[in-house]
Amino acid sequence: MTTTTWSRLYDAHVDEIAPRLSSFSRRILLTLFRLPGPISSGAAPPPHCRGAAPPAGREQQRRPHQLRTKVDHSFPKPSSAHGMTRRRRLPSPAPPPPLEDDDLVAEILRRLPPLPSSLPRASLVCGRWRRLVSDPGFLRGFRAHHRKAPLLGIFHEDTDAEDADSISIRFTSALESPDRIPASRFPVPVENPDSCYIIGSRHGRVLFIHRSRWRYLMWEPLTGGQQFVPFPPAFDCVTNHVSGGAIVCAASDESHVHGACHSAPFQVILLGCNRELVFACIYSSETGEWGNLNSIPWPLNTGSVSSFAEWSSILVGNSICWMLMGSKAAIISFDLDRQNLDVVQVPPDVYDPIALFSLDHNYLITPTDDGGLGLLFVSACDYNIRLWKRKTDCYGVAGWVLQNTVELNNHLLSLRPEVVDNDMPLLVMGLAEEDSLIFLLAYGAIFMVHVESAQFKKFPQSMHYCRCHPFTSFYTAG
Repeated sequence: MTTTTWSRLYDAHVDEIAPRLSSFSRRILLTLFRLPGPISSGAAPPPHCRGAAPPAGREQQRRPHQLRTKVDHSFPKPSSAHGMTRRRRLPSPAPPPPLEDDDLVAEILRRLPPLPSSLPRASLVCGRWRRLVSDPGFLRGFRAHHRKAPLLGIFHEDTDAEDADSISIRFTSALESPDRIPASRFPVPVENPDSCYIIGSRHGRVLFIHRSRWRYLMWEPLTGGQQFVPFPPAFDCVTNHVSGGAIVCAASDESHVHGACHSAPFQVILLGCNRELVFACIYSSETGEWGNLNSIPWPLNTGSVSSFAEWSSILVGNSICWMLMGSKAAIISFDLDRQNLDVVQVPPDVYDPIALFSLDHNYLITPTDDGGLGLLFVSACDYNIRLWKRKTDCYGVAGWVLQNTVELNNHLLSLRPEVVDNDMPLLVMGLAEEDSLIFLLAYGAIFMVHVESAQFKKFPQSMHYCRCHPFTSFYTAG
């Protein structure tokens, strides 16, 4: 095999074998494949050129220039003196070690759990990691990878155990250390909770209603940003009464992930009523104006005693739903795209006003696992939860179907204290719509109960009677 043949063989496979060889091995191969002296014969080098002893009586047959030929095993230099007419291909540079590749490290860090301590602790490893996790592009990818913001805790109105008339609004973390967020991190911007109270929390924002000043207050706990939204002129709180409201993120970007919406526009949905009609309209932060007023006739019998449950503003699909309860019950649905109101009747033979007023029954709207409309019926007598789901049959007729029953007695009794008031009711305090979690007051403590799996968790801090407004957001501060 000629030198040219050896060189072609090496060149054909250099990209495959070079990364696997040490510098010493590459030098040996280059020496073997690129002999510096030309060989006139096309045959393979004789055995004695490969280290074998020359056969006796052959030295005198060699020509003078062949006797003087000596194989130089040193590293060949790329010069024309060695007869190299083609440029030698250098081996491909070896890839950097895995932890030196910023893209690979960023991809690993994106898979950390979306808990408050994950990224701050990763930033302490080194300066390069700190630079990676603080990059805005990395944070967008981190949120896009997880898609759903974690439940950080609840905002709630709490009454003082010693003074029942004293009401305070504060934050309570739902996480354990090191992810627990102190209440001082989210100071509530309300001086007088008697006239300004929470009516909802969604997409990283909290909505208050200020009845004495006829306006809403939008608050972003992560940034501290605030914005007042006056009621429409038609609502004087006398003739037309404001019954509630809701807040949603209005980001139109399909890649937007809810949970870091402080830079995105928002909408406030007003719910009101009078003796004959139910009203709803939308305020847009982009235009700074209220839209058209939409109304439907009062869905229940005229003169019936009914009111909207203040914590039942639930986002189901693209509609905001409220529960209207009293002597009768109905669900009011407001479509955000079409901006129209609709009435949905509750399951038959489920609603009992007497049991509601005696705190034996609780009702709560919830989205189902497939994004449909559901209704939770919580029985304090039987200690169970029944989930009703609204479905449409093959004829296009919508109706309610009992989907699941969760027995709480076997689960919560394990936490029952030795001394407990037997008359203490089982009350629903709120709902985390994106996590299928309900907040129950039982045995003097607040429990988070997953509707479908019946798994539960007791809040780490003791709380008195309160209405719970879950707060979900991506929290990456140190």
